[in-house]
Amino acid sequence: MKVIDPDGLAHSPGTGVVLGFDGPSPLAQILRACHADAIANTAGANLTIAAGRGTGTGAGGSILFQTAAAGASGSNQNALTTQWSIDSAGVLKPNADNARDIGTPSLRIANLYAAQLVVPTGGASDSVVRSDGSAVFGNGGFGIIPGGGVDIGDGELHLNPDGSADLAGSSFRIAADGKFGFFGVTPVARQATGASLTNNVTSGGSQDIIADFSDLTTYSNSAGTIRSNFYRLAEKLKKLDDSMRAYGFST
Repeated sequence: MKVIDPDGLAHSPGTGVVLGFDGPSPLAQILRACHADAIANTAGANLTIAAGRGTGTGAGGSILFQTAAAGASGSNQNALTTQWSIDSAGVLKPNADNARDIGTPSLRIANLYAAQLVVPTGGASDSVVRSDGSAVFGNGGFGIIPGGGVDIGDGELHLNPDGSADLAGSSFRIAADGKFGFFGVTPVARQATGASLTNNVTSGGSQDIIADFSDLTTYSNSAGTIRSNFYRLAEKLKKLDDSMRAYGFST
């Protein structure tokens, strides 16, 4: 192993390079490329860290990042453990499954840019969030398709306020054939109601009011009120009919 002291002098040729000296008060070290100096607006030099190259079908080496966790009380040096590595294919990976974090609750990554994020769920399929805005959420569960609605792996989407999978308690359900229902009702097809309502009754009365009849024994005394009430009932019914059609609930 080659040891380089703080003045840059190399010592003890061997299988590696150590910056500085081991001792009771180890000093922090810096590994860097050359700075720009004396000339204005000059970029600094790159620092390349490279693993060994293979030959033929032999893969190149990996770049390993090691640290030593604290151990029991004593003067023995704690063992170095590989925490992360970059393999010959350029894949950055931890040394063990589900064992390493990136950031903490108080020190978070600002942005993570990726073509798609894959979260293994341990089942038949993984959860995937793609850069086009689509998503599929694990084990045949539901997915989101930009501009195309919802894709349901198990054939039905159901939304429950408590997050459960209870179909009877669902607030909203969509079946694979496009039928839907509210409040636990079994999904049904869109209802056909015929042509849009046309209100031909002569206008009269006040909006949103059904007036009382003054004299039901003599039709002529209440004829105008009766006609106005029919108009207002038809007016309200048409608004409801038009709304149902606008939302696609009926045809």
